[in-house]
Amino acid sequence: MLAGAGFDEATPDLALLWSVLKEWVALPVDGMDPDVDADMLLFEASLELREGGAYSFGPSFVVGFTRQFSFEDEEGEYEGMEVVRAELRYAVHDDFRAITKMHREVFGSADQFWGSGGPRAEEWAERVETSRSYQVALEHRPLKVELYHSPV
Repeated sequence: MLAGAGFDEATPDLALLWSVLKEWVALPVDGMDPDVDADMLLFEASLELREGGAYSFGPSFVVGFTRQFSFEDEEGEYEGMEVVRAELRYAVHDDFRAITKMHREVFGSADQFWGSGGPRAEEWAERVETSRSYQVALEHRPLKVELYHSPV
C-alpha cells in the first residue's frame, strides 16, 4: 500500500504515510473479533534525549503508529501477539519540547492512546489527527522512518 501511494522510506512524509495508515487500520482482518481487544491501535509520541549508541537513535522526537493483533486458540486461550509498527523520528525542536511532558531528564511523552482497529478505527484516527503531536509533526520533516512487523 505504501509503495503504491508513492511513499519513499528515504524521504519519509508523515501526511502521505498517515493517508495510507488511516485506510489500512480501518480494514477488517479475518479472524479478529471487533468485540474483543484482538485488533488494537496505538498512537504515541515521545521526546528522547539519550545520546546515540547501540540501543538509541540519539536525541529525537518520535511519532509511532502500532497495530497489534492478539490471537487465541480454538478454546479461547491466548496464543500470541504480533505488531506492525511505523515510527518516524524528527530532529529535536522547541516545538516538540513545548508539547512534551518530561518524565526523566532524557525522556518525555507528548501523546499516547489506544483504539480499536477495523470497523472501529475512525474514532482513533480522529484523535490522531487532532493530537498536538500529529499537528506539530506535520510542520517538520522526519529524519527517518522505521517500518516493521514482529511477534511480541
